[in-house]
Amino acid sequence: MINSMTGNKTPLDLRPARDWDRSGKRFGDPAKAREKLGFVAAMELETGIARTIAWTRDNLPTIKRCMGQHRALLPAIGKYLD
Repeated sequence: MINSMTGNKTPLDLRPARDWDRSGKRFGDPAKAREKLGFVAAMELETGIARTIAWTRDNLPTIKRCMGQHRALLPAIGKYLD
């Protein structure tokens, strides 16, 4: 959905978990969020994604500046900043 909404034609590249990755599979549970946190989503998924895309585009200079502050620790992010 995100690729479609942003016009990104790059196909998904799903790979096996890395040796150090211990996150497993995580899925949100709307019932648990409602029960434990009192949270109920107030908008449709597509609307939320569209708003997130717009916010990201509007704030891209700030995002890149913040990422740049960590370039020495994560050299691979350089390709996203240049």
